[in-house]
Amino acid sequence: MEERLQAFIRMQRGFENATVIKLHKMPGGASKETWAFYVKLTNAKTDQLQFDCGLGSAELDFGGATLRDMDIEVNVGLGSVTLVIPEAYNVEMEAEENFLSSIDTRGLMKTRRGFYRSRNQDPSQPTLRITASVGLGSIDIRWSD
Repeated sequence: MEERLQAFIRMQRGFENATVIKLHKMPGGASKETWAFYVKLTNAKTDQLQFDCGLGSAELDFGGATLRDMDIEVNVGLGSVTLVIPEAYNVEMEAEENFLSSIDTRGLMKTRRGFYRSRNQDPSQPTLRITASVGLGSIDIRWSD
């Protein structure tokens, strides 16, 4: 009989931190089946966010009370990560892919090999600078209002 491990994580930042966090590290999936949902991440008031999804699936929602500039590093070993990004953000993405992976860059334009940015950059809006790396799996972008 096969043993099945499952994990479900949901973290919601319902309020803003009083102080700014310089680096916020978030480990992701390490079981056979993992689903992680992180909601309203901009409420963490972090300058840098690092998310590692070793095995499993995760959804990172960058909505929140106050949108802010953030540097984001997303690493996927074996699995998938969905980035939910409010349309008000400017996005700059550096994506490292291989033939076993896919990174959805819908809504972004390619500036050169492995580099993408929002089609209509607005200097008055905050910017998410994303560095993405996928071994075997995918990173998808879903835009929100």
